[in-house]
Amino acid sequence: MVKLSHIIIVLMHSCLELWLPRSQETWYLRVHPHAYLQTHLCNGQTTGDVRLIGPGSEGVVEVFDAHNGWGTVCGINMIPNTFADVICNQHGFRSGEVLSLGSYPSSLNVSFLSNVRCIGNESGVLDCPFTNISTGDSICTQLEIVSVRCRQPLVGGDVRLSNGRHKGEGRVEVWAETFGWGTVCDDNFDISEAKVVCNQLGYANGTVGIVGLFGSGVRPILLDDVDCQGNETDLLSCGHRILGSHNCDHSEDVGITCFDQLSDGDVRLVGGATHHEGRVEVYVEGRGWGTMCDDLSSKSLANVVCAQLGFLGGTVKGSAAHGPGRHPILLDNVVCSGNELNILNCSSNPIGSHNCDHDEDVSVYCEIAKEGDIRLAGGSLRSEGRVEVYTDMFGWGTVCHDFFSFAQARTICWQLGYAGGVPRCCAAYGEGDLPIVLDDVRCQGTEGNILNCLHRNIGFHNCDHRQDLSVVCALPTVGSVRLVDGTSTMEGRIEVFTDSHGWGTVCNDGNEDGQKLSDVVCSQLGFGDGDPDYGVSFGSTQLPMLLHDLRCTGSEDTLLDCREVRAAEKNCSDPNGMGVRCGRYSLSTPEPTTLVPTSIGRTSSPTASSAVAGNTSDGSTTFTAVVVVVAVLALIACIVVVVVFRRRKRSMQRYTSPIPAEHERVERHVYSASPAGFQGLASGDALCVHPGDGYIVDLLGSAESSPTSTTYSASETVDEQGAHGSVLLGIDVETAA
Repeated sequence: MVKLSHIIIVLMHSCLELWLPRSQETWYLRVHPHAYLQTHLCNGQTTGDVRLIGPGSEGVVEVFDAHNGWGTVCGINMIPNTFADVICNQHGFRSGEVLSLGSYPSSLNVSFLSNVRCIGNESGVLDCPFTNISTGDSICTQLEIVSVRCRQPLVGGDVRLSNGRHKGEGRVEVWAETFGWGTVCDDNFDISEAKVVCNQLGYANGTVGIVGLFGSGVRPILLDDVDCQGNETDLLSCGHRILGSHNCDHSEDVGITCFDQLSDGDVRLVGGATHHEGRVEVYVEGRGWGTMCDDLSSKSLANVVCAQLGFLGGTVKGSAAHGPGRHPILLDNVVCSGNELNILNCSSNPIGSHNCDHDEDVSVYCEIAKEGDIRLAGGSLRSEGRVEVYTDMFGWGTVCHDFFSFAQARTICWQLGYAGGVPRCCAAYGEGDLPIVLDDVRCQGTEGNILNCLHRNIGFHNCDHRQDLSVVCALPTVGSVRLVDGTSTMEGRIEVFTDSHGWGTVCNDGNEDGQKLSDVVCSQLGFGDGDPDYGVSFGSTQLPMLLHDLRCTGSEDTLLDCREVRAAEKNCSDPNGMGVRCGRYSLSTPEPTTLVPTSIGRTSSPTASSAVAGNTSDGSTTFTAVVVVVAVLALIACIVVVVVFRRRKRSMQRYTSPIPAEHERVERHVYSASPAGFQGLASGDALCVHPGDGYIVDLLGSAESSPTSTTYSASETVDEQGAHGSVLLGIDVETAA
């Protein structure tokens, strides 16, 4: 139903137009500013001017015609949303929506326009295609008259593209508070300036069109000699002449074409001295660009933002470190795990809901790629995907899966800050289109960087993108430890994971009993007792020193359970982290009693059997000879089978292979990560491994670390790389409550 207040406003408006002189009518508009939105009832109306008759920023749309005065718009055959955008743009708003027809009554009895078909980038409503019905014989009823509601007032620097075939192309027009809309000269206007405009309009990139392609404007020329870096929020933030000062005419009005439309959650960095730092702004469809509050921000948030922008990771800065933004605040209380592909996948308040101001806008500083850096592409999570390596010679490139095993996957995942990983071959996350930079990579599993592994010369390979290597990495848990830069998995520099700092090292000095500390680390990894290494055997690192002056008893479950007396970051004098060498895990089983057959088919103890040994010496000698011959033949047969097996080409013939208990017991401790960390693996997934790794398939999880019991069965096949010993493992996962 039509609200009574709306009817009263319309009746008062009719009375005023009939009885009050012009000066009194103007006085009414000053006293009651909410009755109209930017009306032009005083001198100076031109054909095409519009006004809204209603409260606030909504009401009946009325269009001015020099011959007929004011008239309404008929909603028949209209494209509603684009029409509302054009009307609201004329009124100083960014966008709008058409209300239900007949929402507001009108005192006018004539409609001028019908069948209005706007694209959305027109400068005014009369630039849209329409049918002129201004003869006075209106075919529109009160229930067909159009009303709109406008949103988001324009601010200085907002832009639009006019006279193009769609919203992504046209003549550039900019809004300035004291001038309204105006055009821009093409002097010095190139791809950097086009990028700024297109970014404002929801596109990633743009190109400059031919001069005059989108016609000449009629509004004032506002900008000339514009000079942008490409990361500014708007044209007014770029260098330019004083507003309104120029040495050109409308024949030089610049036009552009935008492409690569933005998606929900796209991010950009604004206000930084370089392209990899700045205030974080996020794009939300229907709302445009906006800022984020620094409440609850963390390194994980910075990692997600930087990864979206193609960087490896980053650090977060709060309190508007790169200046306060002017766009709406869209996100607050953002909490990320660091594994999200999009900032909107992190938890947060509802979009637009916040309790902060722009003094709390969050910024990040992203890390630039350097030789040997790694990223994962094509996965549904940041912890999985196709492996891509950065080299100075080629930039980013892919890696062939030849020779790849769990050791290589461990090196890659550790380098990325995860707890460990499993390899997946054969372009499991799609074929890459970058150069192939590494092939025949052989790692120990303890290297800090993939380029420290053995490999062919960078850029040399004998594979194609069908063999691109992928990995699935396990998310580390607080307190996880690893040994890095040793010659085996049983030694290396100690690194520990904390929630606040990620991975870091243990200070080399101040620890009361290094032996007990080493025992805790080795036990946590599933090895035997350890020996501390206080030297530089395992090199230095850029990671922060997280622990110092620990007091361990040797019985703690994790290193973080030891008592820390002083904070490492303030007291550590040795830049080299502490190392350890672990012993092998001891599987102590009682030695079985030897039983031998007797003459009456019963068994006896060794003492009893020795009593009859003298009477059976000839028989036992013959028996021993037979056993030796059989053993030799069995050994020869085994060697032949192994040689033949290693030289066969990979086939899809599978055979069942049990998982030895000793591997389960040791390896599941070495990779003490949560089973949930290996997200993305499903029954039947193919994993590229090396026979030398044994049956380490159960590092995917264990009953000890999960409330459910998880079992795995493995099948092997030999592939075309059989000469290298690579195999495929098909993992079948069964989970029972």
